[in-house]
Amino acid sequence: MIKNVYLGHGGYGQPIYLRRDGTVSEQAEEERQRPSWDETFMAVAEVMARRSTCDRAQVGAVAVLGQRLIAEGYNGALAGMPHCDEVGHDMLDGHCVRAVHAEQNLVTQNVDLSGATVYTTHSACWPCFRLLVAAGVDEIVYRVPYRQDEDTTRIAAVVNASVKRGFRIIQLRRYKGR
Repeated sequence: MIKNVYLGHGGYGQPIYLRRDGTVSEQAEEERQRPSWDETFMAVAEVMARRSTCDRAQVGAVAVLGQRLIAEGYNGALAGMPHCDEVGHDMLDGHCVRAVHAEQNLVTQNVDLSGATVYTTHSACWPCFRLLVAAGVDEIVYRVPYRQDEDTTRIAAVVNASVKRGFRIIQLRRYKGR
């Protein structure tokens, strides 16, 4: 598709272009970059995170199968219950237990996740990782680590043990995009 048509030079020697929308400009239009599927699905997860009602960590997650979005979730209070941003956090051992995690909300949508890829803004905690594996998710793509603690060690041990035994229980991949 033609983006710009060069018309010549203006009075001060600058190039003049006829743009796609019919306007004339001294600036050529930027080449539009179509986002990759990874960029697209991570962007949707980030939008879902903005729905979060717990300000300690705004997390979004989407499940994809065959380049189709099949489920989404974000962290927040149980339906009908007060939200953290309304009444404050319910803390237990340094964690807010009022919010249901994004991955948990995603799994409860009663969608078959066998073979799916889950894109999430934060890496899964140990309980959510187990839930995603049990649901049949093949891959988890995350933007930032949730936290570096015993959960990270447990998850790495499960992934490494499955590979050593000749099968891959799940693939973890840190998102490298924009």
